[in-house]
Amino acid sequence: MGMGCSTSEESKRSNMIQRQLRSHSNDNSKVIRILLLGASECGKSTILKQMKILHTHGFTDNERHKIKGVIRLNTVQAIQQLLVASKELDIDQDDVFKKHAPRVLMLDHTAARGLPTATIEAIDELWKDSKTIQTTLAEQARGTRFYLLDSARYMLNRVRKSFSDDYVPGNQDILYTRLPSKGITETIFTVEGARFKMIDVGGQRSERRKWIQCFDDVRAILFVISLSEYDQVLLEDEKKNRMAESVALFAGIINLPWFKTTSVILFMNKDDIFKEKIQNVDPGEYFDDYHGGCDEMKAFAYIKEAYMTCDRTAKGIFCHRTCATDTEQISFVWSACKVLILKANLEEAGFMGRWMNW
Repeated sequence: MGMGCSTSEESKRSNMIQRQLRSHSNDNSKVIRILLLGASECGKSTILKQMKILHTHGFTDNERHKIKGVIRLNTVQAIQQLLVASKELDIDQDDVFKKHAPRVLMLDHTAARGLPTATIEAIDELWKDSKTIQTTLAEQARGTRFYLLDSARYMLNRVRKSFSDDYVPGNQDILYTRLPSKGITETIFTVEGARFKMIDVGGQRSERRKWIQCFDDVRAILFVISLSEYDQVLLEDEKKNRMAESVALFAGIINLPWFKTTSVILFMNKDDIFKEKIQNVDPGEYFDDYHGGCDEMKAFAYIKEAYMTCDRTAKGIFCHRTCATDTEQISFVWSACKVLILKANLEEAGFMGRWMNW
């Protein structure tokens, strides 16, 4: 009974927020600006792709054609990364490895246009049949550090499909692509009468100087971190732990005077990879003050606390555990974030007092 009443009241309040927001927006073309930030390879661009899938017309045929080339390059990059790591780790080379590795290691960016059938079969055979490659993957699962695309398994499992002549990437394929963000990418979309502009800027160190260009009139910061990067180092600086870099970056951003009253939402992303990795890789090997071993909940609590204690403004950080490639989950999480952002926007516009007293 009590829950039914509460739900009804919440529904009425939600409807009032929407009416007030539409009324506020009718007389101007201003959109609600959301700044999408995070270190390199945290999954920011995947979040932006999800917004495009969920709240716009999705990807055009021309965009899918261009992305097909990226998927093919990612596939080649993944197998080459495994081949190089196998050699660097001095893992015994089986006959499949010896037969195909020299040819595959010579591939370059032209692979985006397609490959001969024999080369496609070579990649597929290396991935499925080479014990050398499987041993290398097992070494990574145990915590041996070498760079490998997070989407490597996804891409390599589909090598024959992605290099077929009639291949057209689906939404899931697009979500797994990896192309470093450069410059500033904006996506505008409308949800229940409210217009949003989500702004993504590159996460690499060389790209961060451009961030300040986007700071004006930001209503919310959506900061994305990778839960699974606690054992990884930066591509730009192999002496710097990626999670330590991300925490420092987060602390530096949210405490800037520009964002004194800005809502901060933290997406703790790549939860699926984290759950797999934590079974074998102890964060204590990389962070001296962690003593929880390979316990998922203890590790998650430790990582979350590292970010939450960065806030010196006492405005609060809204945290969500996410897997950016899961469209259904991102849709659910975004709905909660949207309500928070809309409430903050109404408060800024002077409507919140009326809503609270209603």
